[in-house]
Amino acid sequence: MARPSDSKKWTHSSDMTLEIKPEEEYGYSKTDQNGYPKLTKSKWKTCTVILGVSLISESKIKISSKDHVWTCKINYRGNPSSIGIDFKNKDITYILHN
Repeated sequence: MARPSDSKKWTHSSDMTLEIKPEEEYGYSKTDQNGYPKLTKSKWKTCTVILGVSLISESKIKISSKDHVWTCKINYRGNPSSIGIDFKNKDITYILHN
């Protein structure tokens, strides 16, 4: 039996803006066939994953109340936890945190 994911889905009901700190890294990627973000970043501990390609402007990301957002743990190999098989092969925006 599979273990539950260490990813936590956000439950936000309003639009918000996330400010990216200078020490954080961000970018775009995809999920694999099991819903795992395709990243290998071992020096980071957690990441924020936003479903879809979000516009990053002046180190800020606008998130609407309809966006799917997760906080994912990164394991010792540098791989983030899954956001769910329902979101396989999807474009994502990520922010890496320490």
